[in-house]
Amino acid sequence: MKFVKYELNDLDLHKVSILILTHNRCKLSKEFIPKIIENIGETDTDVLIWDNGSTDGSFDWLCCYGLREPRVSFVCSSPKNYGLEAINFLAEQSKSKYIVKVDDDIEVPFGFVDDLIQAYEEVNDERLLHITYDMKWHTGKSFALRSGRKVFKRFGEIRRVGNKHEILIIKKPSKFMVNGVCRLCEREKFLNIGGHPAGCLYGIDKKVSEIAEQNEYWCAFLNTGSLIEHKGVDSKEYREFKDRELRRIGASLHV
Repeated sequence: MKFVKYELNDLDLHKVSILILTHNRCKLSKEFIPKIIENIGETDTDVLIWDNGSTDGSFDWLCCYGLREPRVSFVCSSPKNYGLEAINFLAEQSKSKYIVKVDDDIEVPFGFVDDLIQAYEEVNDERLLHITYDMKWHTGKSFALRSGRKVFKRFGEIRRVGNKHEILIIKKPSKFMVNGVCRLCEREKFLNIGGHPAGCLYGIDKKVSEIAEQNEYWCAFLNTGSLIEHKGVDSKEYREFKDRELRRIGASLHV
């Protein structure tokens, strides 16, 4: 296990930590991780990054970048790919009230962290576990609304915040995928329910939904009018790998 810390100590308490995993995506990391950090805005934030055993130079680049970027407080590389379980290791390193899991190949709106925190605190209910920033779907609709508002009227509720913001709450989360590309949770809640299960290389959304329902929690989406966009392009081999993982855990394909 190789790791680098950047002036992280017991006094470095932040409101929110951004947790990023990567694996053999050095080119994407170089393009998108700096953009993600630039778009955090003024929120009191640190960034923790885990390299899941890459062999393409990702860790070397992350170390160099972390030395230049003051918000990066922790970089680690493991000898093997732990998959999405590695988010747990970063959450344990964090000292923040909130954690936000962010994929390494997305474009986020400016101020996305503050938007998530405000929405989470607007709901102000202990039953809310995760809130996810809504994403642009390939059909042109948002991820959350791709099945229509009847989903939320039947299994949850829609709350409007101001003129543009909507919080879409799912009270029976195991019925639906939870889009995990940019997802906020209270750190203590996340660790108390066991975080992400071991052995899951892809398809964590289904597992998160099941864990939320088992613990009688809700999940929610935030739609501000500005949507996250997924920019990574899957190779044929990677798409086949993802489909195999989804089948293995019983998740839907291409939802």
